[in-house]
Amino acid sequence: MRKIPWVRRFLRRRRLEPERQSQLYGNHSSNATIDLTVSAIVANGSSTSNLTKTGSSILAFTGLNTYSGSTTINAGTLNVGSLASGGSVSALGQSSNAAANLVFGGSAAGTVGILQYTGSTATSTDRLFTIGDSSGSNATLDGSGSATAGSLNFTNTGAIAFGTNVAHNLTLTGTNTVPTRLTWRLPTTASRRR
Repeated sequence: MRKIPWVRRFLRRRRLEPERQSQLYGNHSSNATIDLTVSAIVANGSSTSNLTKTGSSILAFTGLNTYSGSTTINAGTLNVGSLASGGSVSALGQSSNAAANLVFGGSAAGTVGILQYTGSTATSTDRLFTIGDSSGSNATLDGSGSATAGSLNFTNTGAIAFGTNVAHNLTLTGTNTVPTRLTWRLPTTASRRR
């Protein structure tokens, strides 16, 4: 990802030196059309903070974020180097593992609304997720961790959720030679929205 001078100036004006550990507070929405890496810790403000990723860019979180609200990926790619189970700090914050706390709303299958894992170690998470919101009904999981060591595993056996009444798409992709493992289940017909 490119280093962009205006981003450095923006961070410095807000006393967020890229070289130091910093924190960002409040609800956040990224609608950038350029790639951006955030090493600052994203934390709750005066109340629970949520994060929404829009725009066609790659937003990469390298820190262990502590915000406890939901993470919504409606467009572009949210790149993370760490994932943890619900309630633990990770690049996706420390919300619970409830499906409502990780939402994919991509408008086109396989091209937007991407969660990309690029860590160097195998990681497991018990997070469930929701496919579909007002922006779309597509989700992409990209397991591109380092070779055989960086595998991605979703270990919760609970049901993911559908957030809209249309067809839903889940695309699995990535460069890792070890498959992404999914142990969750689809909602039952009784609870599925049509």
